[in-house]
Amino acid sequence: MRRKFLTWLFAFGYKHPLFVKTGQNFLFGGKINRWREAAAARIPQGKRTLEMGCGMFPAIDHGILLDVSLPLLRNIRPGKDQQVMCASVFTLPVLDGSIDCAVSVFPPGVAADEGFFGDQAFWKELYRVLAKDGVYVAAVYVEYRQRFWKFLAQLIDPFPKEFWGKTKALASGFILTEELYVDPFGNRLIIVEAKKQ
Repeated sequence: MRRKFLTWLFAFGYKHPLFVKTGQNFLFGGKINRWREAAAARIPQGKRTLEMGCGMFPAIDHGILLDVSLPLLRNIRPGKDQQVMCASVFTLPVLDGSIDCAVSVFPPGVAADEGFFGDQAFWKELYRVLAKDGVYVAAVYVEYRQRFWKFLAQLIDPFPKEFWGKTKALASGFILTEELYVDPFGNRLIIVEAKKQ
């Protein structure tokens, strides 16, 4: 029941940008901006970059901003070094080996291992578009410091126990590493780095 409601809520949000903006500001305040910056900081400047599932708040300041939701993309004011694309991550509209770095901040889904991140078809498509030694960085989960948020996260969206085993099985052709980023509020952001072999 809880999972169905959250799935509906995410689907609703992807069609209603005001809901996304209000919800993120209410729930996360400035924290989510720090989390986006932490993920983007792992992307070298000057590289051919792709952000997948950028929504209306991209993490990168250069490269391709991609999302499946046109209503959310319409709220982006791209900079001169950004290109906006409405497309699915399962059929990326870029050439084979044409991307050096890819990034996602909380890949769409109810839990850390759902959405496109938990789908083998996504990993195959990512492998196709990344250049040799290309890197994918994904901020996948937040371990909250404050008791209230920690309790709420455990109730609504606990970190899956089988996350690493499942992800390694799906991400064939990649070497996975985990990084922890501690934000100024004491929350720990789990970041997955997948390097193409």
